[in-house]
Amino acid sequence: MSQQLTNDTSTIIIRSEESHEEEDYSGLFESDMFQVDENYFRKPRPARIEVFNIENSDFQVKVRLLGDHILWGNYLWNASKCLSQHFYENQHLIKDKTVVELGAAGGLPSLTCGKLGAKKVVITDIGHEDLIDNLKKNVELNFGENCQHVEVRPHAWGERLEETFGIGENKETFDVIILSDLLFNHICHHQLLDSCEYLSHPNTMIYVSYTHHRPWLIKEDLKLFVLAKERHFLVEHYFDKKYPPMFENDPGDVEERSTVHVQIMKPPQARQGNHEN
Repeated sequence: MSQQLTNDTSTIIIRSEESHEEEDYSGLFESDMFQVDENYFRKPRPARIEVFNIENSDFQVKVRLLGDHILWGNYLWNASKCLSQHFYENQHLIKDKTVVELGAAGGLPSLTCGKLGAKKVVITDIGHEDLIDNLKKNVELNFGENCQHVEVRPHAWGERLEETFGIGENKETFDVIILSDLLFNHICHHQLLDSCEYLSHPNTMIYVSYTHHRPWLIKEDLKLFVLAKERHFLVEHYFDKKYPPMFENDPGDVEERSTVHVQIMKPPQARQGNHEN
């Protein structure tokens, strides 16, 4: 898909030559989330380590975060904390399961799964060297140098699926797929679903956690689920949880920016399996 980007101070239009669709990103750069520090290209901020704790327990996950990253791998997002907390409180969802996280950034949810008894965890993000190296450091930080059940792989959604995850009898599928705060990437929804479908078996559970960081683009965020239903995924609301907003001074409804939504998707194979039964 080739894209044309038109950028002025108020409007960004992304056009797909294949679909002829347009997305209007008016006001895209009006929020703190999408502001680039004036020193971004001249003075990178150092990486830092944040510790995710479960209240009244000794459970913790250390997450090394990049100082800066254009794909937002430099924040510990509320959506990732929310899923991690939920998995801790419902460990049967993860124990002895195979897990893959797409677009992992710091990888908190998948690292959490690795500590909760998952049989196998694959943490993925686009193949930017800094992102992948940082994820590997997070695995070592939490599991040591010789960890066998948690691994990191580069993966751009929808691309090189056979090369990365195998084909035929050697194809990997997963019991749990994690999508944490990925809906904002509107032009990649189809590719994200491609990966989900390829990595699923009939009983796969896909956990989608997200916040509408730009409430004026809620409709565009939710197109992922519209597309998923068109492709015969099952989609159901799971729960919502309130957090302090990631960017307090951003425009848009503060209640929406403070809410993590979690939905569960089941792949098209689940429908086929039910039909066969």
